[in-house]
Parts: sequence; C-alpha cells; structure tokens
Amino acid sequence: MDRKAGRVKKSEPKLEDLEKCYLFISRSSYVLEEEVNRIKKIFGGKINFDTDFRVFDASSEIDEYDFRNFMSTPSFFSTSKLLVVKNVERLPSHLLDVLIDKLEESKDIVFVLTSTKSKPGSKLMELVERIGKVEDIKSPPATELKKWLEEKSELDGIKFTTKASNLLLESVGEDLTSLKLEYEKLHTYVISEKEKLIDEKIAKSLISRTYFLKVFDLVDFVGVKDKRNSLKALKDMIDGKKSLIGMVTLLYRMFKCLMYLKYENGRRSVKDYLRKNISAKEYFIDELVRKYEKFSKNYSEEDIIRIFGILNHYDIQFRKATIEESINLANMLILEILED
Repeated sequence: MDRKAGRVKKSEPKLEDLEKCYLFISRSSYVLEEEVNRIKKIFGGKINFDTDFRVFDASSEIDEYDFRNFMSTPSFFSTSKLLVVKNVERLPSHLLDVLIDKLEESKDIVFVLTSTKSKPGSKLMELVERIGKVEDIKSPPATELKKWLEEKSELDGIKFTTKASNLLLESVGEDLTSLKLEYEKLHTYVISEKEKLIDEKIAKSLISRTYFLKVFDLVDFVGVKDKRNSLKALKDMIDGKKSLIGMVTLLYRMFKCLMYLKYENGRRSVKDYLRKNISAKEYFIDELVRKYEKFSKNYSEEDIIRIFGILNHYDIQFRKATIEESINLANMLILEILED
C-alpha cells in the first residue's frame, strides 16, 4: 500500500485496523526489534501467544515443517495469528516461495517481516507494497549519536575522555537504543565517584563487546598472524550463535586493503576503497588504514593471492551451510589462512 522513509511518532492502530503484512527495513537491529514489539503489543491480551504467535529468524536454520505448519493451521483460540520473520532477506528461496504463497492466500495471519537490506527481494517487496505496508526506517546518523552523548553527559555532570567517547560510539554503531543502554551502565558506575570521569580503561571494562566488535577482534588477530587468539576470538563469536558470513566479508576487505598497500599510492587507494564500502567517520577510517599498514608487513603478495582463493572457496561454503556446519568451516578457514 505504501512505503514510508524516516521515522515519525505514530498513533497505535487497533488490532482490527492492522495491515495484513508489514515489512520493516533498517540497518539497526534495535530499531527493528522495537517495531516488532510495537506490533506485538497491539496483540497483547487478544490472542493466545502460546499457540498463535511465532518468531522465525532466517539468520539461523528454520524448521521447514514448523514454518509451513504454523501458516497452514487455523487458530482455534484467536481471531488472528501473528507471524514474525526476522532477517527475511536471508530466507532460503524455497521458504521464501512458501511465504509469498501464504501472504497471498492467508486471511487470519498478520505477517511482520524485518530486513537489514533495502531490497530484500523485488517479488516480496512488490507483494507487500500491494497488500500491506513497507517502512524503510533510517538509523540516526553518527553525528546525532555523538551530539546525544555530549548533551546527556553534560546534563549528568559526567566527562568522557576522547578515547572513551570514541570507544563507546564505535561499540554501538548506529543504534541509539544501544548507546543509551551502554551509557546507563557507565553512568551507574561513575555517578557516586567524586571525579565523574569516564576514561578508556573504565569504558573498556564496562562496554559490552558486541558480535560486530568480536568480528573486528578476530580480523585484527588474523592481521598480526596470532593463531591462538584468532581461534579464541572465533570461539567467542561462535558462542553467540550468529551467522559467520560477516567474518568472511571483513577478512576479504582487510586483505584487499593489504594488497592495495603493496603498490604506489596504496594508502590513498585504501582510504578511497573504505570510504566507498563502509559507513564510518573519517577518524575510524584513518585508524583502519594505520592498522592495515602494520598488518601488510606480515603478508606478501603471494600470501594475499593465496588467501583470496581460500576466502572465495569458504564464502560459497558458508552460504550453503547451517549455523552448526559453519562452526567447523570457520575453524578450517582460520587455520588455512594462518598455516605455517
């Protein structure tokens, strides 16, 4: 029916006024979670959540029988059912076809789909725009998060060192909700202290290491050829039970930058490449370039070419693997890259 960009204060619709399907698109997982909870709240007390509410996350393996069965079985307790499919852009093609068919024919299910990609699939987009609503929700820019932190800490009488502030902002990416949660931890720690100062040491000890940052840790250990800590960082990532495709992407990006640095004007080429491929502040890009310059001394051109072949091979394998299968693949990938 319509596609809406940005975010405005919205009045909550009644259950009977809900669209048949919602597709929420945002780079921020926290924003997407808020939208899911908003719709779920409308159903509160009106459906049996034990039988008529289900969440499937396409970033993990989905039980096909359970997926089909929920959409095919009518409710005996409620007038409507609620189905949430997170990361719908990762849904295998055969399950996406099932979802599209059910979207067309189901009359007693409200579908809530979330995606971190602006175009999760043209066929799905066209269908949802016709029968429901697509909302493309922009994450707050980094400048807004920095401004919020400066204003909030000033109001609370708390000071951040530059390194502590940068560490906090890097840890939350573009998620204002995450920033507020991490800030609250720091605020609670320092509020009773005589000197209300957050330095880098305090920030490092209290700020959560998100999955995103754990991937960066792993890539850095590979950059310095530290096999033991690379495997340890990988174990921390695996414990989070997340898809490991992002690891391959970041490793490929690092080694591409290391190859650029082997040639004349390599530093400029790396900065241009990073500016085009990541959404980050200039100081963060400068920091990456400095790191890559150090790492480039650890790998020859022949090493990098060999590693490109390894990454290409494992990228294909990861895309076909379940979360469980990808654990063994990830260990093999790191061992092959760092072979003696």
